[in-house]
Order: sequence, then C-alpha cells, then structure tokens
Amino acid sequence: MYLYFYKFTANYQIIFVMDLKDKLFEIDVEINKGLKLRAADRLKNLLGHYPDEPQIRFKLAELYYESGFYDAAGKYWILTEPDEERIKNVLKCMRNL
Repeated sequence: MYLYFYKFTANYQIIFVMDLKDKLFEIDVEINKGLKLRAADRLKNLLGHYPDEPQIRFKLAELYYESGFYDAAGKYWILTEPDEERIKNVLKCMRNL
C-alpha cells in the first residue's frame, strides 16, 4: 500500500512526493521487467538525493554486478563491509587497478 504525500509550491502547483521505500519498490519492478538501465539511472538519481543511504548504494552495486559490470559494482560496494565472497573478490580487483 502506498502512502502518498502532496506538496504545494508557491504557485499552488501540486507536486507528487513518494517516500524512499516506494521509489525502491518501483525500481525493483523495473529491474524485474528488464529495464536495468532505467533502474540504474533512477538509483543514481536517488543517490544524489540520499547520499548517506546504504540501501541505495547496495542495490546499485547488485544491479551492476548482475549485469557483469564488476568495476562499477565495486565503486558502490567500496563503502560496505565485505561479508560475501563475491564482494571481497570485486573489491580485491578494484584495489589492484
């Protein structure tokens, strides 16, 4: 169930505002539809708005890893604690570059 917020601007225009959870859900739907480039663009845009949110970085790294772009995945995994072997391998390759 979505919880929608509306924000009024000075011109009395209504702006549709979604919370982060709903945006990440829509991104998951796009990934499942195969729209990975669009999902990556949305995640990068969200990262600009929420730079301290680790969930966005991890989801973007997962998307790049599953698509075969290991160097891009390492760029977003670099701030996480490597607890999985695949993350450790990607970060080790990133450090060797």
